[in-house]
Parts: sequence; structure tokens; C-alpha cells
Amino acid sequence: MVKRFKQNNYNAYVTEFDFKGKHWYRLRIGFYASAREARAVGQKIASGYNINGIWPVRPVKKEITSHMNSEN
Repeated sequence: MVKRFKQNNYNAYVTEFDFKGKHWYRLRIGFYASAREARAVGQKIASGYNINGIWPVRPVKKEITSHMNSEN
């Protein structure tokens, strides 16, 4: 999915986390200057890709730094 979104010029990446003994993956697309902009892109993605469960979040600084460093 990351490759698909990147091909369509979205800044897509995956985060991983453990919750209640299970390992989870999140597809993230960002970064946006405001929550309003993030919601607008989320709506476009939801309708264009027929995806449910999209919501904007404010990434922590570590996530931004990690993603930006992985691009170099």
C-alpha cells in the first residue's frame, strides 16, 4: 500500500507498535500544516481508494524525524 500511495504522490510510510500482546502496523500519510488540511486529504483518500477508518493524528516529533531520516 505504501508503494501505491507513493506512486500517487502521497508521503506514505508505516509505523509499528505493540498493543495487548499483538504487533500492529499503521499506514501513515503526511505531513500536513493543519488538521483541516489533513482531514481534507483524508476525505479524498477515503473516497478515491474506498478506504474506511481514516482519521488525522498529530505525529510525535520522533515519528517525523524517523520518517524524514529514512527518506535520505
